[in-house]
Amino acid sequence: MEKILFINPPQKRVSNYTSKEELEWIPLGLCYLSAVAEKEGFDSKVIDLARDSFDEVKKIIKKEKPNILGIPCWTDIRMNSFEVAKIAKKINPEIKILMGGSHATFFSEHLFKLSPVDVVVLGEGEETLKELLRSFKKKKSLKKIKGIVFKEKNKIIRTEQRPLIQNLDNFEFPSYKGLELKRYKGDDKMSRAKNTINGVMISSRGCPFNCIFCSTCLYWRRKWRARTPKNVVDEMEHINKTYGVNNVRFWDDHFALDKKRAIKICQEIIKRGLNKKVSWSTSSRVDCIDEEIVKWMKKAGCNKIIFGVESGSPTILKNINKGFKVEDIKKAFDLCHKYKIFTNASIMVGNPGENNKTIDETIALLNDIKPDNIIEGGSILIVFPKTQVYEQMKAAGKINDDYWLEDSLAPFYSLEHTWEEMLILDSRLAFGLMSKTQKMKFLYSKSINLLFKNPKLLFKLAFLYLSNGLKSI
Repeated sequence: MEKILFINPPQKRVSNYTSKEELEWIPLGLCYLSAVAEKEGFDSKVIDLARDSFDEVKKIIKKEKPNILGIPCWTDIRMNSFEVAKIAKKINPEIKILMGGSHATFFSEHLFKLSPVDVVVLGEGEETLKELLRSFKKKKSLKKIKGIVFKEKNKIIRTEQRPLIQNLDNFEFPSYKGLELKRYKGDDKMSRAKNTINGVMISSRGCPFNCIFCSTCLYWRRKWRARTPKNVVDEMEHINKTYGVNNVRFWDDHFALDKKRAIKICQEIIKRGLNKKVSWSTSSRVDCIDEEIVKWMKKAGCNKIIFGVESGSPTILKNINKGFKVEDIKKAFDLCHKYKIFTNASIMVGNPGENNKTIDETIALLNDIKPDNIIEGGSILIVFPKTQVYEQMKAAGKINDDYWLEDSLAPFYSLEHTWEEMLILDSRLAFGLMSKTQKMKFLYSKSINLLFKNPKLLFKLAFLYLSNGLKSI
């Protein structure tokens, strides 16, 4: 039996982890693909090396001896993915390397310049992988397989675009084979609680909206497709009984986009008694939430909703195409507080039109809605491939597609502010949410860090802090 291995490549350590043994959430996409491979008769499993070294990659490939290797290629870890491919080819020149993911989809030809990849899978991968594996077995040409890019006789060939899968119920449930579930600690107090076994699910795919900073809508072609309530709850029941999973994170972009469907999922969870066995959390737009659905979500075991608030400024919300109003944000958080559902407000700093006034509007909103997560500052707007802000940066000559050929992280949005000015805006937000003691600690830790790393920047920031009215702490 041929063996296929899906490797989540080594990534940078995250500060809130206590050891390299701890991971956040399972790599669900790879688990879906592994289930496809298993059904096609391959010996398949997922190896998560996110907290490991490239030496461990070598050991795993030598030990497992896979015939095929699947590697995700996301923007900020792309070079790590390429390194895994190089290691695998050095160990076994005959191994077939498959890559997929958003960065692979947007810059497929780059992958052939930077790695020994054999096939790039574009977009949704399950049906494509199935056809690839069958072609490999029969040693047939890949030219008729839709949704791939491959190299043949030094020529890069891009096949016809594959239609999106319409019936998501047809998927096999993701395979957890190869994963140690006890290592996955999630990213909040609830997921890190004692005796918690964390799992990840997705009940729908895609996003029909068009936020200027997000590449998700492009990757999924601005289409939203959903699984049936029964199929969703079947999987929840399966991972609870099979793996002991008692806390689930739904990775949907918009779990509650179809209100009736979301309520039916909740009712099915309650009907089977899973609300007493499994807690769960998800993401939602604030304008998809009303009292009826929040009430059902609470009854069904939902303990947290993550909202992409982004800003408390009506101007910024309009500039980034969020499509909702500040009043919608307040209503959603009021409902969650009423029904005691933990709330997380995702905030970004530096969107087009950002200034001291818009930051102060965000501070006022956050102090009003009181999200349950501890916000010490915002997330500076980072520019990802093919987004509207990326295209704006390209048009202004600030970046071009060759940028991604170098070992560089996605850049910040720089059409309106310098990096130092972005730090000031970010700090202004942080200050507005801190007590006086917290402000002192914040300045002290930042100053000590910069004193040793970049003293010139420290003095420059000190001047900017003072000139922006932050001297009174």
